[in-house]
Amino acid sequence: MPASLLADVVLVFHFAFVLFVVVGGLLVLRRPRLAWIHVPVAIWGALIELFGWVCPLAPQRLLQRRERAKPATRAASSSITSHR
Repeated sequence: MPASLLADVVLVFHFAFVLFVVVGGLLVLRRPRLAWIHVPVAIWGALIELFGWVCPLAPQRLLQRRERAKPATRAASSSITSHR
Protein backbone atom coordinates (compact mmCIF):
# COMPACT_ATOMS: atom_id res chain seq x y z
CA MET A 1 0.00 0.00 0.00
CA PRO A 2 1.58 3.30 -1.02
CA ALA A 3 2.28 5.78 1.75
CA SER A 4 -0.04 8.40 0.28
CA LEU A 5 -2.96 5.95 0.20
CA LEU A 6 -2.28 4.91 3.78
CA ALA A 7 -2.12 8.56 4.82
CA ASP A 8 -5.48 9.18 3.16
CA VAL A 9 -7.02 6.17 4.93
CA VAL A 10 -5.77 7.43 8.30
CA LEU A 11 -7.08 10.91 7.55
CA VAL A 12 -10.54 9.60 6.61
CA PHE A 13 -10.65 7.37 9.70
CA HIS A 14 -9.64 10.30 11.91
CA PHE A 15 -12.31 12.53 10.38
CA ALA A 16 -14.97 9.81 10.81
CA PHE A 17 -13.95 9.30 14.44
CA VAL A 18 -14.21 13.02 15.26
CA LEU A 19 -17.52 13.25 13.40
CA PHE A 20 -18.88 10.30 15.40
CA VAL A 21 -17.75 11.93 18.66
CA VAL A 22 -19.59 15.13 17.77
CA VAL A 23 -22.71 13.80 16.01
CA GLY A 24 -22.93 10.33 17.51
CA GLY A 25 -25.29 11.53 20.23
CA LEU A 26 -27.92 12.23 17.60
CA LEU A 27 -27.46 8.74 16.18
CA VAL A 28 -27.94 7.27 19.65
CA LEU A 29 -31.38 8.92 19.82
CA ARG A 30 -32.46 6.93 16.76
CA ARG A 31 -30.52 3.75 17.54
CA PRO A 32 -29.95 3.32 21.29
CA ARG A 33 -27.65 0.33 20.80
CA LEU A 34 -25.01 2.69 19.40
CA ALA A 35 -24.62 4.11 22.92
CA TRP A 36 -22.27 1.21 23.74
CA ILE A 37 -19.94 2.50 21.05
CA HIS A 38 -20.60 6.23 21.33
CA VAL A 39 -20.13 6.65 25.10
CA PRO A 40 -16.51 5.34 25.20
CA VAL A 41 -15.67 7.22 22.01
CA ALA A 42 -17.13 10.45 23.40
CA ILE A 43 -15.26 9.99 26.70
CA TRP A 44 -12.01 9.39 24.82
CA GLY A 45 -12.57 12.47 22.64
CA ALA A 46 -13.39 14.60 25.69
CA LEU A 47 -10.31 13.40 27.59
CA ILE A 48 -8.04 14.18 24.65
CA GLU A 49 -9.44 17.71 24.43
CA LEU A 50 -9.63 18.44 28.17
CA PHE A 51 -6.18 17.16 29.13
CA GLY A 52 -4.35 18.12 25.94
CA TRP A 53 -3.37 14.55 25.17
CA VAL A 54 -2.09 13.69 21.71
CA CYS A 55 -4.42 11.65 19.56
CA PRO A 56 -2.75 8.36 18.57
CA LEU A 57 -3.39 9.09 14.89
CA ALA A 58 -1.55 12.42 14.92
CA PRO A 59 1.99 10.96 15.23
CA GLN A 60 1.09 8.36 12.60
CA ARG A 61 0.07 11.13 10.21
CA LEU A 62 3.35 12.99 10.83
CA LEU A 63 5.36 9.83 10.15
CA GLN A 64 3.49 9.33 6.90
CA ARG A 65 4.22 12.90 5.84
CA ARG A 66 7.92 12.33 6.50
CA GLU A 67 7.84 9.06 4.57
CA ARG A 68 6.18 10.81 1.66
CA ALA A 69 8.91 13.47 1.65
CA LYS A 70 11.81 10.96 1.81
CA PRO A 71 11.94 9.97 -1.89
CA ALA A 72 12.50 13.59 -2.90
CA THR A 73 15.40 13.98 -0.46
CA ARG A 74 16.92 10.67 -1.53
CA ALA A 75 16.85 11.70 -5.16
CA ALA A 76 18.51 15.02 -4.36
CA SER A 77 21.22 13.41 -2.25
CA SER A 78 22.11 10.90 -4.95
CA SER A 79 22.79 13.52 -7.59
CA ILE A 80 26.28 14.01 -9.02
CA THR A 81 26.72 17.44 -7.45
CA SER A 82 26.19 16.07 -3.94
CA HIS A 83 29.30 13.84 -4.23
CA ARG A 84 31.74 16.73 -4.44
